Parts: sequence; structure tokens; C-alpha cells
Amino acid sequence: MDELSYWLDKAKSTTEAGCFLSAIAFYEQALEINPNNYEVLTGLGTAFFYCGQYSESIKVLAKALEINFKDPELWDALGQSCFRLGDVEEAIRCHKSSTRLNSKVDYYWFNLGLCYLHKKWFSQSLSCFNQAILIAPNVLINYINKGASLSLLSRHKEAIVVYDFILSLSPNHRIASTNKAIDLTALKKFDEAVCIFYQILGDHPEDVNCLNYLASIYIELGLRENALAINQEILNIDPVNGDAIARKDSN
Repeated sequence: MDELSYWLDKAKSTTEAGCFLSAIAFYEQALEINPNNYEVLTGLGTAFFYCGQYSESIKVLAKALEINFKDPELWDALGQSCFRLGDVEEAIRCHKSSTRLNSKVDYYWFNLGLCYLHKKWFSQSLSCFNQAILIAPNVLINYINKGASLSLLSRHKEAIVVYDFILSLSPNHRIASTNKAIDLTALKKFDEAVCIFYQILGDHPEDVNCLNYLASIYIELGLRENALAINQEILNIDPVNGDAIARKDSN
């Protein structure tokens, strides 16, 4: 085994073990031997990403793309690093490249959809998550984000249908239950929403998000004492909760 292969094998094995800092050291040893080795550059860029060193990841992945700009995995990885650094427009450009190069990978569409959600381009995000679902119909996170996109488009009834589908497969799915209750609240179906919020709180009594929605529902229903009691629960859990403090001050 030559020296490059030795360091590359060590880097791969430590990456597989989740020891990314060690992997970076081994990849850098390999890079000293061959600064333009494509496999070393892609591995190093990925290791930097998993260590949260996104700027370094971008530099290395960009160099790898100079060697092979038709690798959709590289564009996807580069997009994820850009997104983590807040450069959402560049992330969108990268993820669009991934989907153009290979439109059959669900997480390329998922990552592009997340960027659109962040930009509040909800119609575009919905389209991406629908595409991801067509490719991977059993991946529930795609449905969660489809439901979120529908909710943010004020298409609450459609969102509830999506969350009901998730709950038919995973009855205790907390995010789907919470989001369904929020959409029911938007539709002013308060009885159903309250029931779901209390079901969630039965397992997660310190879920401040659910408690805040309950307090708001009680205020809208004119049940001031109930709202104040829930509000105090929130402040006991989170004394600096902005919504609860504003609610208390208004009363």
C-alpha cells in the first residue's frame, strides 16, 4: 500500500466511526501527498461539514468541484454548508444544481425545499417536498415539511390531511400532532385543538409551545382564568418567555 492509500484508508475508517476530527487530520496528510486528489477533497470537505467547520468545507468542496463539477453529491454538500452559514441564495443555487444533475434523489429536493422555506417562498418549498415524496413516499420528514408549507400558505385543511396521514403511520408523532392542532386553531376548531394539545402535554408537560397555544385559545374564548393559569405554568417553566410575559402584562 502506498502512502496516499494508507492515509486515505485511515481517514475513511475514522469517518465511518464518526471520528471526524481525526478524519480531518488523516485527510490533510493525504492532501499533502496529492493536493488534487478528488476522493481526498470530497472526504475532507464532508469531514469539515460534520465538524461544523462550514467555511473550510466550502473551500475544499469548491476545489473538488473544479475537478468534477457534475457530481450532484458535491453540490448538495456545498449547498448545506452555505445554508449553515446563512448564504441561502448560494445554497439554493447549489441545490438546484444537484436536482438538475440527478432529479431522482429525494434529499436533494428536501434540502432545496428547506432553503425555500427559509426564504418564505412557500409555493416553491411545497413543490420541492412534493417531488421528494414522489421519490421517497415512506420518508415522513418530507410530509412534515409539506404540511408546514401548506400551513404557511394558509391551506390549513390540506395541511391537516397531511398530518393525519403521518399520524396514521406513527400515531405518537409529536410534530405532526402539534402542527395539526395549530392548523385546527387557525381554522378556529378550538375543541379539537385543545384536546390534542392536552394529549401532547400528557406526555410532555413542559411543552411551552403547546401551553402558549392553549393560553391564546382560552383568551380568544373569553376564558380568562384558564388562560392566566396556563400562563403561570409557562412562566414557572420559562420565566423569560416573551409571549407569556406579554400576556401577563396585558392583563
